[in-house]
Amino acid sequence: ALGEADGAISDGRAGVRQAAARESVLFSACGDADADLGSAAAAARELAAAAEDFRAGGEIASRRSEAMVRELQKGLREEVAEHGRCRERLGVLEGELEEAKAEAAALRERAEQAASAAPPPPAAEAPPG
Repeated sequence: ALGEADGAISDGRAGVRQAAARESVLFSACGDADADLGSAAAAARELAAAAEDFRAGGEIASRRSEAMVRELQKGLREEVAEHGRCRERLGVLEGELEEAKAEAAALRERAEQAASAAPPPPAAEAPPG
């Protein structure tokens, strides 16, 4: 029985050594995993910072684009208003041109009437001789 107990103790010691070896391997693996998690966390923080920078840059670009669009819209409204004023002025000028044409035609007609109603010019006398 003592031999069996001694064998069981020996087997127990071997099991404890194996468990200790496994514990050491697991502890080492846990250390490696912890280091990997630390690296992954640092990488995640870097990515989050880069994403925030990208988002902030996008916001700035978006605000600039919106400001440019507002300026373009303002310029377009001004151009449309100027176009309207030019069309109005063109209408006025076209009306004045038509009036001037009508006056010119009336003056021409009166000049033609006056020319046809006027007595013919006296014939030039031939010099004696």
